[in-house]
Amino acid sequence: MPVPEYSPPGPASPGIEQKSPVITRDILQSYLLCKVKGHLKLMAERGSPCDYETLMTELRATVSQRAAEKLAVPLDESDVARDITITTSVLKQGKPLILRAMAEAEGIRVEIDGLKRMEGPSKLGDFHYVPILFSESEKIRPDQRRLLELCGLLVGDLQGKQPSHGLIVHGKGLRGCTRSLNQARSRRRSIKWVIAT
Repeated sequence: MPVPEYSPPGPASPGIEQKSPVITRDILQSYLLCKVKGHLKLMAERGSPCDYETLMTELRATVSQRAAEKLAVPLDESDVARDITITTSVLKQGKPLILRAMAEAEGIRVEIDGLKRMEGPSKLGDFHYVPILFSESEKIRPDQRRLLELCGLLVGDLQGKQPSHGLIVHGKGLRGCTRSLNQARSRRRSIKWVIAT
């Protein structure tokens, strides 16, 4: 028996324009782990999280808070920006550390755990930023590296320079690992795929 071709459902009403969903960090992370899960979350399908997922979410929140505190300790409070939407003009202020930075682009809204100012020219001036992600896992997973690359793309577009590396602070010991972002350009396809579905 032939399998019928799948065709996505059309708009509920032809006279009503449907708004495209916003791609969030949660959707991107889900897509990087499983394309189907990413698609379902993009379509606002929600299931019940299992106990393990709930535990990992709580652990990630704890690790994120501790990592943010650790990064901010050597700086004056005035040198740390928190909970802001980043734009080119915000980045030009040159804060040494930005925590919980919201990056927005067309159809995408991603919270980046942190941005660290580095020396080196960009359209911001004689400095640029590299992305920082916090992770509860003891080992860095491939999906976390890809998410770091995608965050690097968003930051790079704002500052006119793609960062060459990023930082992942992970595990209970809050180890910091520098990761190359040389594959980031190929990751732009991931964002485009999620938008297209």
